[in-house]
Amino acid sequence: MVQSNLIAYDVGMYNGNDSDYYLSKGFKVVAIDADPEACEFCRSRFSSQIYSGQMTILNCGISDSYGTGKFFINETWRTISTFAPEAFIPNVDAPKDWREPIDIKLAPLSGIIQKFGDPHFIKIDVEFYDSKVLGDLLENDIRPPLISAEAQNIVPLDLLFSLGYRKFRIVEGSKVGLDGPQFIRRIDGSQQAFEFKTGDAGPFGDDLATPWLDRQLAEAQLRATGFGWVDIHASL
Repeated sequence: MVQSNLIAYDVGMYNGNDSDYYLSKGFKVVAIDADPEACEFCRSRFSSQIYSGQMTILNCGISDSYGTGKFFINETWRTISTFAPEAFIPNVDAPKDWREPIDIKLAPLSGIIQKFGDPHFIKIDVEFYDSKVLGDLLENDIRPPLISAEAQNIVPLDLLFSLGYRKFRIVEGSKVGLDGPQFIRRIDGSQQAFEFKTGDAGPFGDDLATPWLDRQLAEAQLRATGFGWVDIHASL
């Protein structure tokens, strides 16, 4: 497998499928998740990559400061486990069967980047904390060439624009994985077949076929698509 020192940050690792994609492209991966059981599963899944130094897994929550937060695991939809369960109250479709909260350490992504290295790409999917993460990047002047964040509202797009991003793509989460295997471009320029699964964040950068949009068109598409299970991809 092609490898390089370019780093992809998987913020909201869950089952590791997105990290597997980044590794397949040849990135070093720093994967972060607040769910201890998800981290334990992925440490087993990626034991060889961790041993080789190609992957690091951190069990913590990502916010805009250091501290401790109450983390709520959802029994039905593990993917919506969150530090902000109250944010799901208006969503009538989201199950409300939260476990008793557990105390999880919080850290700003800027501090982790300072320790592990500058990112080439950051994926942010942390259930209503995405704006906190982007705000921390803005405050610390961190602008990777490529980034994506989940949009529960318009604020992530505003923050990405404030960070200096001028090219955007809108990706609907419900459509990821529906087209079967596709070819992805690895760091060395070669191609490899890869199959995204339902629930994955999906491709980024040159692996996305849709054109880049300016801020106005991106906002129009985002509002037409609707907030929630949708990602904003941005490039400088």
